[in-house]
Amino acid sequence: MRNRKGQPEVSISKAVLLLALVAAPALASDREQTRERFGLFNNCAPFELLVEHLPPDADKINLNHDALVATAESRLRAARVYTSGASSRRAPFLYVNVNVVARSAAVSVEYVKRMLDCLSLIDDFAVTWERSVLVSGASRSNVMSAASELLDRFLVEYLRVNEEACNARFAPGAS
Repeated sequence: MRNRKGQPEVSISKAVLLLALVAAPALASDREQTRERFGLFNNCAPFELLVEHLPPDADKINLNHDALVATAESRLRAARVYTSGASSRRAPFLYVNVNVVARSAAVSVEYVKRMLDCLSLIDDFAVTWERSVLVSGASRSNVMSAASELLDRFLVEYLRVNEEACNARFAPGAS
C-alpha cells in the first residue's frame, strides 16, 4: 500500500512485529541469564558433594565409588569450591549419580540448593541445575570420562555465574 505521497505505508502491526523480532533474542538472553543466576549463584560459597553409591552392575566394569568420589572431589577442589564435611545442613551440594545396567550407564550431575517457596512458605532443597548423559557400551573409562565432562560443564557454568564473587573471594588479602 502507498500513502498519498506515493511512499510505501508501514502498518503499526508490521512495526510492532519487526520490533518484537529484534527484541526477542535480547529478552531470551536476559531470561537465560536470570535462570542461570537463579540456578547457580551462591556468592561463590563452597558447597558439599554427594556421590550416590553404585549399583551391583558397576562391579562388572570395574567402576568403584571411591574412584568416582576422588575424581569429583579433585575437580571441585581445583576450582576451590568444595568443602568436605557438613558445613551446614542448609548448604548447597553437588549430587553425582551413576546407574549401570548391563553394558549401559546413565551419569547425572545435579546442583541442589535450599529454596523457599514464597506461596507455601515451604523451605526445602530443590535441584536448580542438572545435566545427564547416557553411555552405551559402558566401560570404566567411558563412565569416568562422562562424569568428568559433566563436572567440568557444571564448573564452567557455576564459575561464570559466580565470577565476580569468586574473584573477590580469591583476591589476595581476602579472608
